[in-house]
Amino acid sequence: MTQLKPNGRIHRLLGLGLFAGLVAGAMPAIAQGDNWPSRPVRVVVPYTPGGVSDAVTRLVMQKLAERIGQPVVVENRPGANGMIGSDNVAKSAPDGYSLLVVVAAHAINPSLYPKMSYDPIKDLTGVSLIGRIPLLLVSSAQLPPTSVKELVSWGKAHPDKMTFASSGNGSGAHLAGELFAQTTGVKMVHIPYKGISPALPDLFSGQVAIIFDSVQTMMPQVKAGKVRALAISSPTRWPPHRTCRPWPRPAIRP
Repeated sequence: MTQLKPNGRIHRLLGLGLFAGLVAGAMPAIAQGDNWPSRPVRVVVPYTPGGVSDAVTRLVMQKLAERIGQPVVVENRPGANGMIGSDNVAKSAPDGYSLLVVVAAHAINPSLYPKMSYDPIKDLTGVSLIGRIPLLLVSSAQLPPTSVKELVSWGKAHPDKMTFASSGNGSGAHLAGELFAQTTGVKMVHIPYKGISPALPDLFSGQVAIIFDSVQTMMPQVKAGKVRALAISSPTRWPPHRTCRPWPRPAIRP
């Protein structure tokens, strides 16, 4: 990670992140003057603990702390599809010591909530992209479908049971579910939660039929037999095969 010099823009910084199925999590670093950082840096994750954005943030921030020689404190401020934590950072002092990690919802929220308490473009500055993490479509192991074809057939035959969970309205998981319903013609009921972790018990028990969520979060549950992996949102298998086009290396850019 390379250190950045101030560029005259607002220094309330934004880590571009984890587009569910499109983009991924990102952590930023910036120099606020020649002596940055001279004290601990705060990084806000606007989602519940245990999700992939939280896990990736904590992993990367450990390395960032080693690099900059100052503690990096990760705070979870979930709620309102990421807007509570985003608002907190947007209204903090523009000194480079309050950073934010965002996912797909950051780009989606302005279309869903016209009266937001902050301006995602004017109040926050994008800093870096860590990588790309696709979404995994999984179904509850308590339900019959074992493939996408079977899921579509089962869903059309049992519309009252075809539910899908997400981490909140407007989240990448929510939009992925709506796109799946539109594409397949299956009528599904969306059940939003305050994060992925609270949704998992209902998914395991079969109260929720399916969910779209990151590979990192879902694969341990797949291996444990609690859910079935049916499809992935990326155009290639995961992890990418060596013959496939590699994922771009993360970089810090001004």
